[in-house]
Amino acid sequence: MPRVFEQAKSNQRRLRWSLAMRISQRNVLEEHRCALAIHCTQLRKAAATLKQRTAHETEASR
Repeated sequence: MPRVFEQAKSNQRRLRWSLAMRISQRNVLEEHRCALAIHCTQLRKAAATLKQRTAHETEASR
């Protein structure tokens, strides 16, 4: 009986560790997703600025 109890405790520790790793990985992925969203926003703003600047330069050259 003690062997079964020890095995159950070992399995429980393994499952807790596995769950903690999944949560950690999910948190890292969420941080990366947020960083990408910020970067995409910055790229969109830069593209809009460049488009606007190009339009002004095109108008000025006419």
